[in-house]
Formats: sequence, structure tokens, C-alpha cells
Amino acid sequence: MKSWKRKLGFCGLILIIAISFFGIQKNTFAATVGSSQLKKAETGWTRIIDTNPLITYKGTWTKYTGSYYSTGSATAALTDGSSASFWFKGTKLRVLGTRNTNKSITMKIQIDDATYTFSAYGNAQTDTLLFEKTGLDNTDHQVTLIYQKETSEDFVLGAFDIDSSGSLIPEPTATPEPTSTPTTEPTATPEPTTTVTPEPTLEPTSTPEPTIEPTPTVTPSPTPEQPTGDRAILVVTMNTGLEKEFDLSMAEVNAFITWYENKQSGTGTASYAIDKHDNNKGPFTNRKDYMIFDKILTFSVDEYSVE
Repeated sequence: MKSWKRKLGFCGLILIIAISFFGIQKNTFAATVGSSQLKKAETGWTRIIDTNPLITYKGTWTKYTGSYYSTGSATAALTDGSSASFWFKGTKLRVLGTRNTNKSITMKIQIDDATYTFSAYGNAQTDTLLFEKTGLDNTDHQVTLIYQKETSEDFVLGAFDIDSSGSLIPEPTATPEPTSTPTTEPTATPEPTTTVTPEPTLEPTSTPEPTIEPTPTVTPSPTPEQPTGDRAILVVTMNTGLEKEFDLSMAEVNAFITWYENKQSGTGTASYAIDKHDNNKGPFTNRKDYMIFDKILTFSVDEYSVE
């Protein structure tokens, strides 16, 4: 009897050891980030495939298909900065995608206000567990996955896993803060103003008489007297200081004076030719000196009689 009980106790011990061993083995071979291939979600997780309508894609993405993907397809980012974002409620998150030697080693993922990086570089394998985050508060979380292209060819997203009790949710709509109506403070009653009457001025203020500016007197240009002799010496002083002397008949002198006065009044030619008469020398048949009105400073007439 005792021998039978010993055998039964021994078998029970063996069973306990076996259960403990297999339990240890199960924990030992738990999914490893960066290497484990998960064709389906593990116990305690639920899978969100890449085509879920609550996932928002921005940038350049394309669709890959093939039997080597657990869902038959995957979504690939092609340009730097392309992103996939969504909201979920839960406590943990996994990213599954293709690992290869032409993939990015610095992928970026943002969960609420925190930013993390992970690598998709390694031996070729689809549905690889590339990133895992646990221990989140059981509340709503915003997730944004960002492709860092660098020298990689693309990033192939297979799926997201969240805890089995969690779920994807639409982006929450911000509740506008109530607008407070400002309270108008009562207008303070102004204190009465005391009017101070100025003392009368003892001395009357004299009004200054206006200053009358004198009208400038225009000095008329002297009109040269008409000569009465037979001939005269006409001396014309130019504005350069040069003096020109001519021995002319009174008719020629009067003609010069008439031209000068007309030009001074605004009519007539700009120059006047004076015949040099006996001053002709050399092969010339006639010599004339042209007086420019603007160049004449003054002139004088010295009359004389030939008798």
C-alpha cells in the first residue's frame, strides 16, 4: 500500500516538473523585437491590418501583394517623411513589417508626446516584429509612424498589433472651450472738476503792429542819349572786360543803339554786325565784328566832328 502511494506521489512530482519546464520554455521563446516573425497576433494581442480605414497615410505609399505576407498584401512608403497615423485605446503597441538589408535603420514612431526609433534592417523576412511598446496608460493614444529614407529603398508596413482589450478609434474631436462673456465693469462717476478762474491781467496786452515790407524800387536802365555830331567813337565793353572800339558814322552808331534797345525789350536778333571800315587789312574786302547781346556789359559813344 505504501509502495503504491509512493509511486503516485512520484508521478505527481514528475507532472509538476514537466508543467514548470514547458512553462519556462514558453516564456523563453517569447517574441523578440527585430527577429521574430509573427504571422498572426499572439495571445493577449489583436491585429490591425494595414488597410484599416482608420489609418491615415500621408506622403507616397504603394501596395505590395504576395503570399509571403500574412494578409496577402502590405503597404510601402517610398518617399522620405511619409507617415501612417491612427488613434487607439489600449496599453501596448507593436509594429510588424518587412526586414531586409535595403531597409531603414532609423525608422521613427511617435506615441503621444514621446518619440522612438527602430530598425527594419536585417535578413529578409516579412511580418517581422520591428517595434514594441508596453506599459501605456489605458486611455486614448495618438500614433504616427514616420519613414526615414536615408539610403533605404522603402519601408514595408505589414500590420499593427494592440492589446486584445484595446481598439482603434476615430480621431477625437477637440471640444471647444466655452467662450466667457466679459462682464462690463460699472463706469466710475467722475469727480466734479473745480474750475479755476484766472486772475485778470493787470497790464493790457499790446497787439504788435504789422511790419510793412518796403516795395523794392526797380531802377530803369539808362537810355543812352542820341548823339548829335557827325561821327563818333563807339567803345563796347564785353562781360569779359575786353573793350572793342569802332570809328563809325552817327547813322551807324544810331543803328547799333536801336538794335540794342529793341533786343533789351525782347525783340530783334541775338547779334549785331559792326563794319570795321578803314581797319580792313590784308586781302579781305570787308571785315565785320559781331556783337553778341548777352556778352555786352556796357558801351559808350564819343562824338566828334570831321570839320
